[in-house]
Amino acid sequence: HNLDDDNNKLFSFLIDLNDEQIYYLINTEPVKVIALALDQLNQKRKINIMNRFDADMKHSIIMELGKLNEIPLEGIVSVAKELRNKTAFLPSPKEFSRGGPRSIANILNQMGSEEADQYLEQIATEDPELYTEVKKYFLSFEDLLDMPEHIMRVFWRSPQIDIDNLGKAFKSYDEETTSKIVGYLAKRNQAKYAPYDQPLSKRELDAAQSSFVQLARTMHEKEEINLDDVLESTDMIE
Repeated sequence: HNLDDDNNKLFSFLIDLNDEQIYYLINTEPVKVIALALDQLNQKRKINIMNRFDADMKHSIIMELGKLNEIPLEGIVSVAKELRNKTAFLPSPKEFSRGGPRSIANILNQMGSEEADQYLEQIATEDPELYTEVKKYFLSFEDLLDMPEHIMRVFWRSPQIDIDNLGKAFKSYDEETTSKIVGYLAKRNQAKYAPYDQPLSKRELDAAQSSFVQLARTMHEKEEINLDDVLESTDMIE
């Protein structure tokens, strides 16, 4: 009765994941867990994923791989169980296959603007090249107020523009910016638009603004508008 067969069954869920997902799953785990997970994969995948780690980490992983036979079976079982539970929270392969920067931007686009800005600043400091890439896919509410004329006309005239939300989203903007955008709205929306005069929490403001960012992304994916130019041109550090 071969222990390896048991291990393989324990970790069979790993086989269905792509390299990107496995890396995402294990990269924050202790070295021992990383080594154990990598040990379940074929040589080519093992090397591919290992190459994503920096030199020091790679060295530690290799050292650990040599010591795996010291881990008791129950230890292996519990690691397998924990990793399997964690896979429930993995983004789908489809989201991953678009590559790292876009995945990061997608996550940022779902945060409040302040939080997203903090992350972006952090990325800019730690990895300027990655920052430039992420910015290509990151869309802010600010960007929507300043797109090329032809996109403004299509986007702001969309029947899906929620007028009540727009009032909230503009709570932090001056009248000049607001009236410029209101001018692009469909006629009946223009008639319905009114500034939001109730107090508004930061969270509600963010939610209102990000609903328009989401709409823009959806329209971009449906090819109703093309945001490539907008996204490409925002990679300047503000």
